[in-house]
Amino acid sequence: MKSIIENQEGCYICGRSGNTEVHHVYFGNNRKHSDDCGLTVELCRECHRGTNGVHGKNGYELNLRLKVQFQRLFEKLHGRERFVQIFGKNYL
Repeated sequence: MKSIIENQEGCYICGRSGNTEVHHVYFGNNRKHSDDCGLTVELCRECHRGTNGVHGKNGYELNLRLKVQFQRLFEKLHGRERFVQIFGKNYL
């Protein structure tokens, strides 16, 4: 499914254009659900896998911030109950 973020150009976090990678906001066991629900976003390599990126050793807060933002976007369309039913957790 296409991302819930429409017309994104460049990295969602820093705006850098060029080579971006798809980030599944809810990964691990929920990676497929992220795909199915459009909860993916384009990130540059540094914001994705760098030290301060969402998967980096200092990226916990950034990762959590994205989870909160995308839960809110999902809830506008489908509600909190449906989010928790699919992803098994409330990040708000």
